[in-house]
Amino acid sequence: MCQHHTYTLLTPVSLLHSEYKLLGMPRVLPDYKEESRKQILQIATRLILEKGYKNVNMGDIAAEAGMSRPTLYLYFKDKKDLLMATLQNLIEEVGNALESSLASSDTSPDGGFFDHVHELYGDKFTIFLEIFNATGIDPDLFHEIGRLHERILERMAIHIEKRIPACKDKMDPYIVSNALLALFIGLQFRRKVGLPQDQVRESWNTVLHALIGDT
Repeated sequence: MCQHHTYTLLTPVSLLHSEYKLLGMPRVLPDYKEESRKQILQIATRLILEKGYKNVNMGDIAAEAGMSRPTLYLYFKDKKDLLMATLQNLIEEVGNALESSLASSDTSPDGGFFDHVHELYGDKFTIFLEIFNATGIDPDLFHEIGRLHERILERMAIHIEKRIPACKDKMDPYIVSNALLALFIGLQFRRKVGLPQDQVRESWNTVLHALIGDT
């Protein structure tokens, strides 16, 4: 007689991995690993923003993710590795949003552009303050941040040149991208220390038009 089995689809982060013993070590199902990794990064970002980098440990992140510490170490070898991945993910998301806004004909590069990116990722920039304030951070971390910024700048420059033809004759789009990215990050810090949002937006628009004129 055939036996009927009931299978349950595992979807929450606490169930996105299957821990079974193989030579004494837990193992993660490959189909769920990437999705689980993304959710771990989201949890890490939230905890760092809530508690501060120095006050978060791997055990906290594992507990929030609903997994054991050994399973978490299958994804990230240590806290520094997890922080690096968190920053990479954040910078990549911001770069995608900047690129999407510049490439879209529906979003102007002034107020609409700034508000769009700010709404999605403005608050998350606090994580960079945590890094600068933390002690004992490996210099390689800052080197990696610089490398990731370069990737964003190269992508931004391509779209600035396409979207803003006047920029091509006035100055190097890569230089403009550097200035705009630095301005955006700086304005996030200024907003955190009390600069009203309308002044943040006005600052962005003023500098943008000074750099590239009317678009």
